[in-house]
Amino acid sequence: MTSVMHYPPADLLAGLQQHDVWSNAGLEPVTLEHGIQLWLLAIQQGRLFNSQEVAALWRYMPYWAFAWAGGRAMSSYLARHPQLVAGKRVLDVGCGSGIAAIQAARQGASRVAVCDIDPLATLAAQHNARLNGVVLDSVNEHDWDGFDLYLAGDLLYDPSSHGLLNRLNDCIPAGLTAEPVNAWQAISDSQSANAMLAATACPASAALDRGHFATLPAIGDFDQQVLIEIHAMPVAP
Repeated sequence: MTSVMHYPPADLLAGLQQHDVWSNAGLEPVTLEHGIQLWLLAIQQGRLFNSQEVAALWRYMPYWAFAWAGGRAMSSYLARHPQLVAGKRVLDVGCGSGIAAIQAARQGASRVAVCDIDPLATLAAQHNARLNGVVLDSVNEHDWDGFDLYLAGDLLYDPSSHGLLNRLNDCIPAGLTAEPVNAWQAISDSQSANAMLAATACPASAALDRGHFATLPAIGDFDQQVLIEIHAMPVAP
């Protein structure tokens, strides 16, 4: 594993600070479970944002500068079950920091690619890959052919992601999702729920794994411990 750099990548830091709400924020290397290192949002120690501040921050939230609970759960699961990715071509969708993709590469995947709607996320994933001595490819949403397995986490809170999961199941033979235990319940009232659930959902009893994880760093919102479940998506016909 490569040693941690002391200074954050200039292009990534510039991307973070381009918005006034984050102009004084920084990035710092953080070592997480299983030794994975990521550039994460650096805020004053003990600094928690009030509800008004959090509302303003959400508008320009750098999702890639957090280690989300679902990503941490997926990474931990792959570290304990390397046979799921070893020798396979893996796509991490909505990659954020790239934590799951990095773990897949560490566990012997033959190829790992990342995809995200935010170009700063794929940039962050590349920088984080270098921290961990692995190589990731970046692909767009129209280049999903040729993969054996997809990884997706922390997506179901967004109703627009329901169609995304259906597309993934059409393009890629198998997948793993990492979501809060109540995520499937939360979408039950959405218009796209019936079709999406029919295509992708697994009952709670079929979860491959579950555990409590928190999103880091803690800023006083969305960072409480949550119960995350890992589900296998059905094999496409």
